[in-house]
Amino acid sequence: MNDGQARALAALGDGALTAVEIADRSGLTGDQVAEHLRHLTHIGFVRGTSGQPRVWGMTGLARGWVASTATGPGVQA
Repeated sequence: MNDGQARALAALGDGALTAVEIADRSGLTGDQVAEHLRHLTHIGFVRGTSGQPRVWGMTGLARGWVASTATGPGVQA
């Protein structure tokens, strides 16, 4: 996972957001967020609603990955 994908995913850590909100929280551009959301959807880490504006959220797969990468010395899962 690249830095931009990780930043987009981290923005969703507290709950579902629109792409504009993800961009605001992550510091990425709208185009970058769109690209990263396409990839994260493809690998099963995020899912978007069908409404407009689309709201994006992390899947259980993504939450498991985040938890597994956050463990280590001095880090609580």
